Amino acid sequence: MRSLIILLSLTVFFLTGLIVGMDRSSQENTGDQRVDEMAMQEEQEIVREINSGEENPADKEVVMSPEAPEHFTYKAASFLESSVKRFYELIVGALYQLTQAFF
Repeated sequence: MRSLIILLSLTVFFLTGLIVGMDRSSQENTGDQRVDEMAMQEEQEIVREINSGEENPADKEVVMSPEAPEHFTYKAASFLESSVKRFYELIVGALYQLTQAFF
């Protein structure tokens, strides 16, 4: 039982480090792109305001940013959450059945 707990904790720590490392590398890559996208959107809004001249609410276009794709970190976290939850429910259910057998 002790070795199972040690193995599970090592696995959790390893996967946590893996996810944190992947998230940091993806943030470094996407950080520059986000700044460029935000600067371009601000420039476009300024140009639209200058070109519009009159402020007519019907002519204004709503600028919508494209939705960011879901990061691997969130997908991995949700997978780990569901796996741990199922494992926990399995263990608790087995222990409950074991206690029911004795009482």
